[in-house]
Amino acid sequence: NRTDNPFTEDIVIISGQVENWDQLVDYQTISLINNDLASGKQISFVERINQDGTFKFTFTKYNPQDIWLKYGKESKTLFVHPGDSIFLRFGSQNFKYSTNFSGDAIKANQDIQEFYKRFLLLREHEGDTDNLISKFSPVDYKNK
Repeated sequence: NRTDNPFTEDIVIISGQVENWDQLVDYQTISLINNDLASGKQISFVERINQDGTFKFTFTKYNPQDIWLKYGKESKTLFVHPGDSIFLRFGSQNFKYSTNFSGDAIKANQDIQEFYKRFLLLREHEGDTDNLISKFSPVDYKNK
C-alpha cells in the first residue's frame, strides 16, 4: 500500500509506443528528466526509439514524484511512485495532449494531462497566467 510508506527504493518502468512512427521523418529519441531529491541534481535519460516505435526507460526511485518526458519539441509531466510500471501510447504529432495510459497511476496521470491540456488552451485564448491572475477574481480564475 503506497500510503503506508511512500519512501521506498524500487524500480520505475516507463515504456510506450509512438504510433505511426516513421524513423526517417520523426524524432529518433525520447528523453526523461527526473529531479533527484536526494542529490538535488536533474538527471536525464535518453532512449533511442526502436524501429517499431517502442521505447523503454528503467530507473530507480526513492519517493513519489513528477517526472518529464520530452519528445521532439514537446514535453509532458507524469507522476510516478517507486515500483510503478506505466505504458503510454501516442501519435508522433500529438505527444503533448495524449492521455492513453495503462499500468500504474493511470487516473493521476490522465488527470495531469487533462489539466495541462485545459491550462495550455486557456493560456492560448486568454494570455499568460500573470495576466489571468490580475484579470479574474480567485473564484473566476479557478472556474476558468
